[in-house]
Amino acid sequence: MSLRRAPLLYVFYETSRIREQRELFESVIGVPVIEVEPHLPHHRHGVFKYDAGGIILSHNMSGPSRFRAGESDGMTAVFAVPADWPFDRLRATGMVTEGAGGVFTDAEGRHFRFVPDPEAERATVAELELTVRDLDEAVAFYGGPLGMEPL
Repeated sequence: MSLRRAPLLYVFYETSRIREQRELFESVIGVPVIEVEPHLPHHRHGVFKYDAGGIILSHNMSGPSRFRAGESDGMTAVFAVPADWPFDRLRATGMVTEGAGGVFTDAEGRHFRFVPDPEAERATVAELELTVRDLDEAVAFYGGPLGMEPL
């Protein structure tokens, strides 16, 4: 079965900054919340799921020791956003830094790019860009068992 034709795809982010991530995704990016399991502050666990189009983005609470400065998860979530989407508001939050090619990175190494789409009514994930060490190995894995196609 190919994930390209799958009805739903989950992307799990781990975060030690759940409040900051909630503000970024809900108030700035503007993706709708579909589930909240806070379990805070007692269990250091929380799950927040967002409707990002054909993808559900899930933020799972994790301890700060899981993250190291300067490291990345190797994936960029590319959001299609309305033409009037608030880029200046994103920059003003201080929650992300802007790098080359319009890629924004948060404090825990997650990357986001926002592409204006005149047909977009709200922010949705249009594609996921993966950084890999061995292209041939990645193509064999993602194209074989997962049935994905490189773009």
